[in-house]
Amino acid sequence: MSEEKNSTAVEYAVPEDRKRLLLYTILYGLLTLVLMLAAVVFYNLTVKYTLGWLGVLLAITGVWYAGNALTRYLNRYYYHLPVCEFRAQELAINTLAAKPKVIAYKNIKSAWITHGKVSVNLFVRGEGVDHPSGYWYIGVVYPFQKEQLAGAEEQIRAELKKHSVPLKETGGAKQ
Repeated sequence: MSEEKNSTAVEYAVPEDRKRLLLYTILYGLLTLVLMLAAVVFYNLTVKYTLGWLGVLLAITGVWYAGNALTRYLNRYYYHLPVCEFRAQELAINTLAAKPKVIAYKNIKSAWITHGKVSVNLFVRGEGVDHPSGYWYIGVVYPFQKEQLAGAEEQIRAELKKHSVPLKETGGAKQ
């Protein structure tokens, strides 16, 4: 039992940009309210126009999708969920879905890092990766904390090297 506890101990957690999460939460909240208002407007138009029902259907569908995204970003913001966690024996990727994707370091065949102005992108390939491309994507996006991006990239590289994960260099990656 103590061995299992040690394997899930977090060595490094890549933090989210909290301002970005808050902005996304507010924007999705506003979109949800606008779509609710649109549904009411289209419902009132159903008296004169039969196509009003189509507007109601589309607006309610939009409310469902926007509300779903709203709650997922709010959940990440409220619970301070990191982008990913480098644990003792495995890498855990926190997605917008309910459960994190977990892959043991020994099962990672390759990884590579690219970066942009406000992001560092990590791609992981290995056993258990269920995406059709064969890679899991980990996006560290810091539009409001650009100064922390280089440090996060260095720490990610150090963690991958520490666990002997083969890291491919690409043209867009820092050397």
